[in-house]
Amino acid sequence: MRKVITAIALLLAVLLAACSGTRSTPENVAQELGVSLPETVSVGYEDTHGGFHGDGETFVTLTFSADDAAALQAQLAEQGWQLLPMEGEMRAAVYGGELDGVNYGDGIFAPREVPPPENGWYWFYDRHSDAADPHSADGLLARASCNFTAAVFDADRNALYYYELDT
Repeated sequence: MRKVITAIALLLAVLLAACSGTRSTPENVAQELGVSLPETVSVGYEDTHGGFHGDGETFVTLTFSADDAAALQAQLAEQGWQLLPMEGEMRAAVYGGELDGVNYGDGIFAPREVPPPENGWYWFYDRHSDAADPHSADGLLARASCNFTAAVFDADRNALYYYELDT
């Protein structure tokens, strides 16, 4: 019996160690986005993921010096990020508001008291199994669950906002 308890305790320790990683570091955000990030001036991090299914939101804010932000903008343009503003379902999913007579709330920036960026770049990746094109939000709002990652670079504030939603 003692060996069984020891084996279970060891298994739990291994599982906890494997699940304890964080997505808060600039290195992790850079890896997820496939970009090389310059040195950050500040990092903000929120994560509500939890429970059995791991549902929740991750919101990371990275700010940069003006020179580093300019270099990052050049890189984003080369890597195919899209110029703001967002349109259609993508705009409703990220910024909230109304689309086709349906109100989608305040969006990801309002609860964090961050004005939605007007100038800059964005990147989107739909991680849902029903996504026909992972870089398009078409059909996103009609699903019962959403699993996507969005990033917005605010050229006016030299800030990169990284957001994950898992429902």
